[in-house]
Amino acid sequence: MADKQDAPTAVVVVDPDGTVSGWSEGGRLLLGWTAEDTVGRPVTDLLVDHAPPGFPEGYGTGPDPTGFILLRHRDGSTVDAVVTAHPLFGPDRRALGT
Repeated sequence: MADKQDAPTAVVVVDPDGTVSGWSEGGRLLLGWTAEDTVGRPVTDLLVDHAPPGFPEGYGTGPDPTGFILLRHRDGSTVDAVVTAHPLFGPDRRALGT
């Protein structure tokens, strides 16, 4: 992509065990993987390098919920991504994922 501002926004839901449980069309546009390719797999399979400390739970949280990460595109290339993590809570306020 010519301009980072034109990059698609991907929404990825990760359960507390680090498994991808939701994947948006933006994920496919950004990384080439479909929901069928990613849901049920460890989110760390999408990383180029080892997971950063606290990833995925706690990564990009705190006062500034944004972090940077290098992801693997389906074609083998790498994608620099800005990650913003937000906890996802169920009706009982227990964390369901990020």
